[in-house]
Amino acid sequence: MDEINERAAEEALRLEDTSDAHVTVVSMAPESARDALRKVLAMGGDQGIHICDDRLRGADVLITAKVLAAAVRNVADVDLVLAGNASTDGQAGAVPAVVADLSLAPYLIGQKLL
Repeated sequence: MDEINERAAEEALRLEDTSDAHVTVVSMAPESARDALRKVLAMGGDQGIHICDDRLRGADVLITAKVLAAAVRNVADVDLVLAGNASTDGQAGAVPAVVADLSLAPYLIGQKLL
């Protein structure tokens, strides 16, 4: 987990502390990402979803976003999607916005709610 993903997790946990929120961490990544998910759960996250499938290796922005959005839709009452930036989307930075759009949820980029 890089610094920006950790900040997104910390912000989600702050929101949880000040509201009736629950934090679910979703990752589509190799087995090695399991430690990052465990870290967020140890920090106070409520649930972790780890999508680990060799058939998704090298997935493009749209496939990645569709898979993550499907996972988000399986979480009850999603009001907000917070995202970091660690991805293999060619550094397009588009996955969080597409996930939020497909999930019909607002998302934060920097400090702006979109």
